[in-house]
Amino acid sequence: MDRCFVSQFLPIVLRNVPQATIRVNHAGICTVPAEDHFFAPKWKERIEMFVSLFCLNALDKKTNYIYTVYMTRDRRRTNTKRLIGEAAVRLFEKGGVRAVSMRKVATEVGITPMAIYNHFENMEDLLLYIYEKGVRKLSRSIRAAIARRRKPDMKLKALVKSYVRFGLRNQQYYGLLFGTEFIQRYLWDKPPRSLMMVGFWGRLTGAVEDCQQEGLVDRERNAQEIATHLWSSMHGYTCFLIIGRLQQLWQLPEEEFIEIMARNLVGSIN
Repeated sequence: MDRCFVSQFLPIVLRNVPQATIRVNHAGICTVPAEDHFFAPKWKERIEMFVSLFCLNALDKKTNYIYTVYMTRDRRRTNTKRLIGEAAVRLFEKGGVRAVSMRKVATEVGITPMAIYNHFENMEDLLLYIYEKGVRKLSRSIRAAIARRRKPDMKLKALVKSYVRFGLRNQQYYGLLFGTEFIQRYLWDKPPRSLMMVGFWGRLTGAVEDCQQEGLVDRERNAQEIATHLWSSMHGYTCFLIIGRLQQLWQLPEEEFIEIMARNLVGSIN
């Protein structure tokens, strides 16, 4: 229990609350009379913000006291980093990379911009947090799509369609994962880009190899070369669909076009 944290922070939270009684026992339990909590609106707002960031509280109806169990320093740090990351993700999903700044994230969380540097080294570190979330999102989408298919060629087709749908429905993430310069500085075999190797590239080459094992694709051909050809084509299709170029050209519903595209791509490697 960090007693210094309690003794320094709580008086600030309660500075406008007259006759507020605070007690902290040896286990780090802070008790405040419930009437102060429920009949002091300004104080209630402060403690709710405080509780949401650092602690859990509960009302003991027998004693009529609010019991607040404070987190350890390590747990507070982890929780605050998560809140900062989630705030950055929300801003990113609304407006892309340009919408994310230390000042905006700090405002979203309710802390000072400088406090972010206790958890993220710089802006790039914050973008890497968002990048990893995007990779996991893509990986989950592909895993769910291929899990429902049994035949190797159907799994590969489902993977292709899932990839394109992800790009169309998560355009901010797609741009960050495949269209930003900063991520190119990281090697494929090390985090964070190694996550992409496992979550996407590994599944794509695995699906190609399964097709080869079933005799659906020439076994003499290099699986990674085939996967590279597929990925390049998938990426090109996705980028054109995002800007609406192919929809204008083909005049087809989006899902119908994705179905035709996936069938043609998988058929091209036979």
